Amino acid sequence: MAWGKAGSETLATSTINGITITPSSASIFNQYFINSMVDSNTKPPTLKLSGTSTSMAYRKSDNGNSGGADTNSTEEPDFRLADGTSDMQGFNVGYVSNIYGEPKLGINFYVNAMAIGSTAISRSKRACKDSTTAQFTSLRFRMHTGATNTIADSNFTVLGSDEVLYVVQDGAIFYETDTNKSYVLYNNTWTEL
Repeated sequence: MAWGKAGSETLATSTINGITITPSSASIFNQYFINSMVDSNTKPPTLKLSGTSTSMAYRKSDNGNSGGADTNSTEEPDFRLADGTSDMQGFNVGYVSNIYGEPKLGINFYVNAMAIGSTAISRSKRACKDSTTAQFTSLRFRMHTGATNTIADSNFTVLGSDEVLYVVQDGAIFYETDTNKSYVLYNNTWTEL
């Protein structure tokens, strides 16, 4: 399996719609990175998979739960990546499976900076499940329910397990060390020099 960049976007301006990444093909395994910028009205970050239901189930553990048990939910329209309040820039790393005929499963790790000047941080780990068995074709990051803006300079990057890794441009030269021959690429054809 090879990982390739399925898409990446940094918001130039704030928007309610968030950021949608549509890979060139539906990858079986997906990895994402989110840097969410915030303002005083920001809600928690969420992830929506195209074609999934409106009742995403998830289990969470926030800040180690300080002796308490994990909590769960079955009624979220999106995969809620963290519980948030205002003034918290956050960073997410997560993985989502996309196997045809199987439920969609995901895990997410989140950390945020908390209030400006504070040395304490907040962390969260979550697992999600959606029973939809069709493959999703896009992923969307936005702030919870889209009721508030996803702020400018937020970034969403997705890697896919089946993406094309390299695009070789015309004029590229390849040297084969076994045969001591050189080749140049022109119009998708390698020609010996």
